[in-house]
This record gives sequence, C-alpha cells and structure tokens, in this order.
Amino acid sequence: MEGVLIIIINLSHKYFQFIGCGGGKGTTTYELGGFTMDFMGRIKETFSGLKQPAYPELKSAIQSLTGITENVSFYATKPEKLSYGRNVLFQTDELEVILINMPPGEQTPIHDHGESIGCVYVVEGELVNMAFTLEENDRPVFLSENRVGEGEFLEVTRDLIHLLHNSSDQRFISFHVYSPPLTAMKNYEYSFEENGVY
Repeated sequence: MEGVLIIIINLSHKYFQFIGCGGGKGTTTYELGGFTMDFMGRIKETFSGLKQPAYPELKSAIQSLTGITENVSFYATKPEKLSYGRNVLFQTDELEVILINMPPGEQTPIHDHGESIGCVYVVEGELVNMAFTLEENDRPVFLSENRVGEGEFLEVTRDLIHLLHNSSDQRFISFHVYSPPLTAMKNYEYSFEENGVY
C-alpha cells in the first residue's frame, strides 16, 4: 500500500481526513471550517418559514444568513444555456433562492418578474442595473441605470423591467430571493445599437 492516499469526507461531522498508507504517515484530520456543507441547511432554515414575505423581510433574512461570502464560490455554476451561471439553491411554494454568476461583459435579457417581488444581494463584484419602461406593443424604453456594489442590495418590485449587466473585467456573483418563485417572467426585445444606450 506504499504511496496510496485515501481521503475520507465526513459531511455530518464537518471534517475530512487524509490517510497516508506506508511510511508511517498516519491520519491527518482537517476541519471544513467556512467551506462546510451545512450552508444549504442554513439557507433552508432561514427561508423556509417565510410566508408571503415583503422586501424588508427578504432583505433581513439575507442579512441574517451567515457564510454567504465564504460559500458562494462553491455553488456558483458556469454558464451553460445562458450567458451566465444560474443555480437554484432552494425553493418552496412561497419563494426561491437563486445564485447568479455573471462573467465580464455579459448581461441578462431585458425582463420582468411576473407576479414576483425580490431582493438581490451582491456578494462579489459590481452589477449595473438598467431599468426600462414599456411603450405600446410592449416596446421597452430605457429609463435609468444604477450600480450595485459588493455588499449592497437591489429591490425588485413587481413593476420592475430591467436587465443586469457586468461592465467590469471581473465576474459578479449575486444572491437572489424571489417570492413567489419566478414562473411568469417575460423577456423583451431591444436594440442597443439603434437606441444608443451603450
């Protein structure tokens, strides 16, 4: 068994072991620390009891959730079908929790949120929130933009039509909670070249 390394991960007790076989190296145990697998349990505990929450309740719940900064990188997925990573971390009939990983230069489509409200917390980087209003035939017209930096919040109202853009050379990661879950979102066509917003 000389030169063999065995790794044992114990999720329930939050440690992993390196067992070196041969040479008398024995067993070394390390704490998982901030990179623990009970982060999902804390998400469930924080949000499962909320019933028809308003924005202040969503924001307060996010603020009370420990370990976001230390754990999100593990759950941030790479872009696949979309131009950004989107990972649904938790969902009930009342709400859903989503993690967005936006590479540099990418953006969401212009969209609404159906009947949902939401709270967005920027964990890493900075996002540009571009808001729109609608003319006849659901044609979006640029309204305003604001930047939301690391540690800041963005309120998502039922009438908000917007896109999220990453104008920096670093990714941004944002933690979203929507109530009820997003089921009736609508995307809108818009030409930035013709309208000269950028």
